[in-house]
Amino acid sequence: MAGVSLEGARLRLARKDFKEGAEYLRIIFASIFFVSLGVLVDFKAMELNILWFLLALTLMGILTKVLGCGIPAKLMGFDFERLHGHRLRDDSERGGGP
Repeated sequence: MAGVSLEGARLRLARKDFKEGAEYLRIIFASIFFVSLGVLVDFKAMELNILWFLLALTLMGILTKVLGCGIPAKLMGFDFERLHGHRLRDDSERGGGP
């Protein structure tokens, strides 16, 4: 009976690894899908109105990202000087440290 219990525990761990692997595949294939859509765009068919709309849409996306994520992150104390554990600027540029 103890062996059967241990075997079930090992299967649960394998299921978790399988789900994580499937998530990575989903990300990869989603990227390929959107790149393939971009390749199919007919730039000759684009008019000036569409380009202005795409520019406005892009700027709106950037603006809402900064307002919706950047400002609240700063208010909550997020340190923008560190990104994934790395300094964005060298200490010597700020006059500190050797």
